[in-house]
Amino acid sequence: MAPRSLFFPGILLPALLFAFHARAEPECPGGSGCAPQFNEKSKPYSRPPQSPAAQATRRLSTSIEQARSLFDRRDQAGAGRILDDVMRDPGFQALPAKDRRLAWAVQARIDMSAQRYDRAVEGLTRANAADDSDPDIWYWLAMVEDARGKPEAAARAFTELAERWPELLANIEPREVYRLQSRVAEGSQAKVDFLQTLLDAKWDDPTGDASALWHLLALLRLERGEPVAARAAMRRIVHPDLIVSMRSDRRFDAVVERNGWAFNVERAAVRAVEAMQEKTEARPDDLDAKVQLTYALLDAGDHEGLIRLVDGVLASDDGSGREAADGNAERTPSQHAWLLNNRAVALYRLGRTQEALADMERARRLPTRNGPNVSQTLNLGEFHCTLGRAADAKRMADAVDAGPVSDYGRMFQARVRLCAAWLSRDARGMRRAFATIRKGRAHSEEIHLDALVMLERLDEAAQALIALLDAPRERADILQALQSYREVAPTPTLQRLRSQREALLARDGVKAAIERVGRRERYGVYFGAGFD
Repeated sequence: MAPRSLFFPGILLPALLFAFHARAEPECPGGSGCAPQFNEKSKPYSRPPQSPAAQATRRLSTSIEQARSLFDRRDQAGAGRILDDVMRDPGFQALPAKDRRLAWAVQARIDMSAQRYDRAVEGLTRANAADDSDPDIWYWLAMVEDARGKPEAAARAFTELAERWPELLANIEPREVYRLQSRVAEGSQAKVDFLQTLLDAKWDDPTGDASALWHLLALLRLERGEPVAARAAMRRIVHPDLIVSMRSDRRFDAVVERNGWAFNVERAAVRAVEAMQEKTEARPDDLDAKVQLTYALLDAGDHEGLIRLVDGVLASDDGSGREAADGNAERTPSQHAWLLNNRAVALYRLGRTQEALADMERARRLPTRNGPNVSQTLNLGEFHCTLGRAADAKRMADAVDAGPVSDYGRMFQARVRLCAAWLSRDARGMRRAFATIRKGRAHSEEIHLDALVMLERLDEAAQALIALLDAPRERADILQALQSYREVAPTPTLQRLRSQREALLARDGVKAAIERVGRRERYGVYFGAGFD
């Protein structure tokens, strides 16, 4: 076989070039001295001329590559001009599929950069129509559909990606998975397919706990009368709160072995810590994983272990929360703030209140990527409320007025203000704070319910609680919150609030509503990571 060209590795050089010097001289019929015979029509050293169509194809393909190169160099206008000419050319539709796919993909990326999402979707769809074998295009399609408010279409594109290239899921940020899941309509086929594909691909959050996804999938399967599929999802659930949720929710009764080891909540808390420890060992420099480990330690009640963990992280850093010199997003002020926040909770549970306050003050002063630290400021306000310090709680609520606060954050801020007014018996302040909470209750029914309990409006609280229990999508969370857990010794403020909560739960109508859809039990783990 003739060797391949050094310049064009895919092209075989004509065998004649390599046979020419090796062959024997032909014998002339008349002996030596024969004149050489030349065929003027045969020129073995020249390439055959390309047809006009082949030349046009080569020119268009080269132009598409140039457009991609310009886009990669951030010259979007230049890339766009080239692609406009290419796509208007009559020969564009005759190009090989991979070239047309590349052209549409580059055009779509230009449109994505300009936030022309409808055009971007059109381009990505055309790219897939030409050749649907590029996983990047499916990923971009999912992200753009989500950006333009089409979560079901986004989920379908992501599902296609996960089914065909499950090994690539490790390259996708977990927050993108959670965001897509949260936006897809509850109970829709797109949501079931999305979650099932993740389960089948054995996807896991490398720095957190994905149990909430598997709990939701199990519930959706049970609602469809598919207990076998539900059990498959349940086997992936690690988080103790969700083990509690399944034990307390009658929808899971047929598939929960209440005395089984897998449904032992205290054991689940230990397993959750072990699972997060493995993830932190696999990613020793990843602070996201360490933050999630602190939550698992709080659930399990290993407060000393949490303090040692955070002490070790801060000892290996200057504790400033500055981003690493290499730009690694694993070292951010936000993560340091949450480590300090959770160490403060552990210190508080150990009775070391002043140290806990100092940690929270330090945490709230760490800046975040979006400006002032709203989360830790409001959490410190809640802590002051727990300690009965009305003025300090109000000061923290007021401190975030000008900050970038989410809808849920505004509800939390109003709760801190309500508590401050309640502690100081400020009737006008209570009315104003509660009006904010009632207006925004769709962003947190739980905060609205807590406010009713705080104000001792127990008739309204009972109605709100029963409505949440009767709502299939709210039931799991509210049942989880109604269980009895390990608690810190109450401050006078906490004692008052706990007494009012128990008065609500002792009502006959409330007890009947709970019994109808679930049950209450006591567990030897902590619930949540707050100061209550």
